[in-house]
Amino acid sequence: MSSLFISDLHLSAATPRTCERLIGWLESHANVARDLWILGDLFEVWVGDDTIDDPLERDWLEPILRALRAFSASLNRSGPGKIRLIRGNRDFLLGARFAQTASLTIVDEPAEVTIGGVPTLLLHGDTLCTDDLAYQAFRQEVRTPQWIDAFLARPYAERRAIAAQMRDASRAAGTTKASAITDANPAEAQALLARHRVRRMIHGHTHRPARHEYPQGERFVLTDWDFDVPQDKGCAISATRGGGLWVQADGSVHQSI
Repeated sequence: MSSLFISDLHLSAATPRTCERLIGWLESHANVARDLWILGDLFEVWVGDDTIDDPLERDWLEPILRALRAFSASLNRSGPGKIRLIRGNRDFLLGARFAQTASLTIVDEPAEVTIGGVPTLLLHGDTLCTDDLAYQAFRQEVRTPQWIDAFLARPYAERRAIAAQMRDASRAAGTTKASAITDANPAEAQALLARHRVRRMIHGHTHRPARHEYPQGERFVLTDWDFDVPQDKGCAISATRGGGLWVQADGSVHQSI
């Protein structure tokens, strides 16, 4: 039985093929997984758990929630496994109501776990992009309890509009930044491995799937789930009890690392 890791699906009403792909992927892994980690950005945007009540979101969102509940039930049948989620920069407002509705557990990052006997650190990955000073300042601002409380107190429609403006501004800013600035800083990654005394790190966020080696250990970067990503790049990493890592494409083992 494998532990599965996915991230950066960016699901929304505008990504019906990716939504369908996830549902099919969950169904195909329902009886072979030990547990599932979602390492952030499951959704393109999440402005509060009352998104669940929005009639305009229900058509695409409810099938996703139903598939997550079914996958969680399959884990419970085969053992004590769970779906665990680390919030990303796009969906850091996911809360207790969503977790209950989707039958999953929200975990703060970084999460220290042992997978296949290997001490491993799990995180979304945006905190590694320390060269992007403007983003890190913005992140620090919007993660404060004061900002979150004030934002969630706004009407739902207003929150949606603000989120759309933020997303557009982020995309515009991204076009002017050098590629290295928006990638993980290698020195920060090495320091984090050493500080937590782990041998492996798994994260998403950068959409640059790769395996990196450091004196302290190794770092795996998950790919995003853009439907048009070439299939040979895979869509998930899974770790067995034996510690082996596999990149998987469309639910099947693709490449041993």
